[in-house]
Amino acid sequence: MKTITYNYFLKSFLLLFFCQSLPAATENDVVKTADPRLHPGEVRILKLDDSNLKEIIPDTLFMKHWFGTNASIAYFKFPAGKGGGDNAMPALHQHGEEWAIQLKGESQVIEEDGTVHNLVEGDVFIIKPRIWHTGKFGDAENVILGVITPPREDYPAEGLKSFYPGQEKESNTAVVDPQGVE
Repeated sequence: MKTITYNYFLKSFLLLFFCQSLPAATENDVVKTADPRLHPGEVRILKLDDSNLKEIIPDTLFMKHWFGTNASIAYFKFPAGKGGGDNAMPALHQHGEEWAIQLKGESQVIEEDGTVHNLVEGDVFIIKPRIWHTGKFGDAENVILGVITPPREDYPAEGLKSFYPGQEKESNTAVVDPQGVE
C-alpha cells in the first residue's frame, strides 16, 4: 500500500510543481542554453533509487541530482542512525523556490528565525525563493526528493558529487561518460 501512496504523492507533487511553478513554454524556450548541465527539449526518465548515489558526508549522506531546463532535482538519503547528528545538518542556506517530498523518515525544516516545520513520510513542503533555512533529518532512514527552480547554481554537472551547504566544494572536474548518467 505504501508504494501506491508514494507513487501517488510523487506524481501529484511533480504534476503540481511543473504545471503551477514554471512559466508556460514558448518557442524561445527551445533555444540551446550555454549551461552544459541543463537538458532542454529531452524526455528523461529518472531513477528514484539508490543507484549512482555519491557519498557527500562520509557514512552519513548520499545524494544524486539531475537538471531540467528550469529546475534541478536532488535525491537525498541518510541511512538509519545517521541523519540526526550535527554533521548531517546543512549550513543555513537559501536558493530558488523548493518543492520537496519526504519519501521516508521524518525531518524538520528550520527557518532562520528558528521556526521549525516538522515533516513526516508523505509530506510535501514548499519553501519560497531566497528563504534562509536548514534542516534536521532524524534517526530513521531518511529519503527526500527536492526540486528547485531555477536550477541550483552550486550543483555541478550530473554524475558528479553534489554540493551540500556547509561542506567543502570539490573541484568536480572529472569527465563524465554521458552513457553512465541516467
